[in-house]
Amino acid sequence: FAKQTLMPIEVVVSDDGSTDGTIEWLDSLYADDYPFEVRYITSEHQGYNLAGAYNVGAKKARGQRIVFTNADIIHNSESIKSHMSLKQQLGCGRTGVIPLPVSRAITTEDINDDVLKVRASDKYLCDAMVRGGNFSIPVDVFQELGGFSDSYAGKYGSEIADLIERAKTKGYATTCKVMESCGFHLEHPPRTYKEHQLGNKQFRREHLGVEA
Repeated sequence: FAKQTLMPIEVVVSDDGSTDGTIEWLDSLYADDYPFEVRYITSEHQGYNLAGAYNVGAKKARGQRIVFTNADIIHNSESIKSHMSLKQQLGCGRTGVIPLPVSRAITTEDINDDVLKVRASDKYLCDAMVRGGNFSIPVDVFQELGGFSDSYAGKYGSEIADLIERAKTKGYATTCKVMESCGFHLEHPPRTYKEHQLGNKQFRREHLGVEA
């Protein structure tokens, strides 16, 4: 985010009990290391709960729009600027995949638009869609909706889609495709097919009336 054309006013890290040294690294940062404030909040690890981690972090946000992303996502330099150009709409950016061999070898120096375009060519870059790694929403709308549903704790996926469906019932019908915002996913060993499907099945049952 330090290479964005429009800097965020802050980056809030929501850590739900990681053991990889994330908190120690954050504690080592100095105020002048980045052109924005970096803050973090920790919570006890209680299994996979992305929706819960999002909610905890969002409560600490001080801006007018929250851009949600994940620890394994690298954003292009126009990402924040593109999301901030929206008004009251919800925004979904594009996502791409950096293949596993490249993901394991990528360095800080590689994180620039030109290198990302080469490393993650268009065949890995999909259309703007509903994904948590590149999604934004006005803070007041997020609060009105009550944040992400706690019912997705322990399930992988569909937290964002559920939030958007609930937004529609409140009259926020427009979800803009933010085509200039690209989030490149560092590929890692995948979760099981079963883990991927739990959240998707819940979403289809609650919003589409489908049990499959």
